[in-house]
Amino acid sequence: LFTESECSEILKHCTDLIQTNWSVRLDGNHSKIGSSLKFQDLHDYYNEDTKWFFERVMDWAADILDIKWKNPPHGGFRKYDIGDYFVKHKDNVYSKHGAAERYFTMSIQLTDGKLYDGCDIIADDNFIFQKEIGNVMLWGANIAHEITQLKSGERSSLVFFSDTNHVDIKKTLF
Repeated sequence: LFTESECSEILKHCTDLIQTNWSVRLDGNHSKIGSSLKFQDLHDYYNEDTKWFFERVMDWAADILDIKWKNPPHGGFRKYDIGDYFVKHKDNVYSKHGAAERYFTMSIQLTDGKLYDGCDIIADDNFIFQKEIGNVMLWGANIAHEITQLKSGERSSLVFFSDTNHVDIKKTLF
């Protein structure tokens, strides 16, 4: 969905990363440190300079999912360095935290997969997403997925979460 030069342009907005370790619960199991990565929230970054990549992803998702956007999705940059990971989890955090019901997640691959080893995104225990730069991956919030440990290089992505505040669902998605 994005060219290599567009991915480089998107990464120019990734300027305020902080080390992040989220806890994760899945099927009754709790991982106090369920992830290791650097993160930058994009809550306040939707503006004239960034709306083009938000809108491209929104148009793409609207076409394939038959949805209507009410607001841009919540996004965040993620950077994985050697040793970073995200254990198996689901993105449907609303039920435990009082947040809006999440519907789906989209992740834009901002780093060429040939430049790193590991950091595979595995969904539903057996589907491995392609690492092609500019690729957009989409999965339902109830799909268990993980990012394996990065062995070499570094990986950057832009992840969007879409919930009841962002979209009107016209039909059952998943």
